[in-house]
Amino acid sequence: MRILIVEDEDSIRSALTRGLAQAGHQVSAAPSLASARAVVDELGPARRPECVVSDLKLPDGSGLDFARELGAPFLLMSGYATFDDAVSALRAGCLDFFTKPVTIRDIRRVIETLANRPTANVGLEIIDPEGGGLLVTGGRLERSGTVAGLARWNDPASAQTAWGSLLPLLPDAAARQVAAELVQAAPVGRLVVNRRAERTLLWLDAAVDWAVQPDRQGWLARHSHSVVSQAGTPPEAGNGLGTVVVAKPATATGYQPGTVWQGEVLWSTTLTEDFPVDLSATVSLGTWIYPWLRERPALRLVRATAEVQRDLDAAGLPLRWDAGDGVGRGEREMLLG
Repeated sequence: MRILIVEDEDSIRSALTRGLAQAGHQVSAAPSLASARAVVDELGPARRPECVVSDLKLPDGSGLDFARELGAPFLLMSGYATFDDAVSALRAGCLDFFTKPVTIRDIRRVIETLANRPTANVGLEIIDPEGGGLLVTGGRLERSGTVAGLARWNDPASAQTAWGSLLPLLPDAAARQVAAELVQAAPVGRLVVNRRAERTLLWLDAAVDWAVQPDRQGWLARHSHSVVSQAGTPPEAGNGLGTVVVAKPATATGYQPGTVWQGEVLWSTTLTEDFPVDLSATVSLGTWIYPWLRERPALRLVRATAEVQRDLDAAGLPLRWDAGDGVGRGEREMLLG
C-alpha cells in the first residue's frame, strides 16, 4: 500500500517510515503540509497515496484538513489533542485517532485492516435484478452463488417496508443495520442487496447529501467497507454507482430470516427522558437517535453493551452511564419500543 506520513518530529517520522516500509508498504514522508503537497504532486495520479498517517497539528496547518483535501483514508496522531478533536476526526472518517506516544504496531494494525478492505478496483461487482442489469467496477463478474434482491421507497413509511422486504437477504445484525442506515439516508431511492457466501453487498441507488448526516456516514465507515462513486451517471456508462457498501459480518447472529430482534432499535420511535434508558437488551442502535441523545447529555443510560457504548463514544456522546439495576421490562418497552 502507498502511504504518506506527515509528521514534523524527525524521530517519529523516521521510525514510522522504517516500520511501515519493513511491513512491505511504499512509504513517502514529509515534515509539513507544504512538503506533503509537494510529495503528492511529485508522485502524480498513478502513485497517489492510498493512506495518510498524519500529526493533527502541524507547523503550517491541520492534518485533518489535509486528509480531507487529499480524499484518501487517513489516521491521525496528536500529543495535545482534546476530546473534541478526536470526535471531529472520527466524524470526518478518520480510521483511528491516537494519542502520542503511539506504537508502530498499532499503526500497522489499522493499515492492515484498510489493506484488506474490498475496493472498487479489485473486483467489486453488483448484480441488479431489475431487468438483469449488471454493474461491474472491476474484475470479472461471477453470477454463480449470488442471490440478489431490491426494494424501492419514496417516503419514511415505505422505506421501512422496503427494508423489511430485504431481511431474508441480510444474514446478521450488522448487515441489517447497514441496510437500515442506507435506506434512511435518502428520502427516495432503491436498495439492491447481493448475498454471497462470504459477504453482503448493498448498493444505494439514490442521491444522498452525506454532508448533513455525519453520524450516519461515520457509523457506516466503522461498520462496513464502503465505496462511494459519482452519482447521476447511467449505470451502463460504467459508473453512477451511488453508494456501494460491503457489510462487515457480525461477531454473533442467532438471527432467523423473517424476524427482527427486539434489541434492534433502528427506526425513529417516541422516546422519553423521564426514566433512565436501559440498553442492556439493545444490540443495534440506529444513528437517528444520536441527535436526540446529544441534546440530553445528562440523561442516564443503563447497562449498554460494549458495542453500543463504543458507537456512542465514537459519535461524541459522553453520556452518563450506570451499571445498576436500571428500569424494568415495561419501562424499557415504553422507552425503546
